[in-house]
Amino acid sequence: MKTIVKTSFASTDSHLRLSRRDRGFSLFELLTVIAVIALLTALCLPSFKTLIPSSRVNADAQKLASMMRQARTKAANAQKPVRLSINCVDHFNLSEKKACQARLDIAVFTEGVLSSWNRLPGPPINLYERVSVKAVDGSDNPIVGSRLNDDLVWFVFTPSSRVFTSFGPPVNLAIFYGEKSDASILLTLNAASGRVTLTKRT
Repeated sequence: MKTIVKTSFASTDSHLRLSRRDRGFSLFELLTVIAVIALLTALCLPSFKTLIPSSRVNADAQKLASMMRQARTKAANAQKPVRLSINCVDHFNLSEKKACQARLDIAVFTEGVLSSWNRLPGPPINLYERVSVKAVDGSDNPIVGSRLNDDLVWFVFTPSSRVFTSFGPPVNLAIFYGEKSDASILLTLNAASGRVTLTKRT
């Protein structure tokens, strides 16, 4: 007597059909995601372009303001004048633009007479290569004779907190990105007290 064994290959739909997770994404779904990413990138790109100049200008303005405060404090503590020099000659005049450079020096007296300046400890501060610094008047016009484009501009902080500059009052520096940029900051230095304020301009 033969015994017939029946083997059933019938399976439930859950075994025959792949789950959605196993099947992956369809071409339409992938194209939809790529289109959304492209749209978001296009919308955000202008914001990123303005964000970089703004952040660099703000960082360099903070650097200069910090150096001015440091010079003011050092002059009061040492009871000697301290000079802040901002050299932009390579930045403005060379075909290959170099960053403006700022440094601090302390006065050296010989027999009560100012004879020279000694650099304070620490390397000079380099600004970003495309960040420009100009001395301006109250109407935001470049000050003639400030020498910033030709050589350097300097500020001397005295022990009594008074400030003398290479271009005279008012003491305003326009800090901006590139040739012309909406991202700019006006640095104002009070010549009588040595206090520094930063104002964003649009």
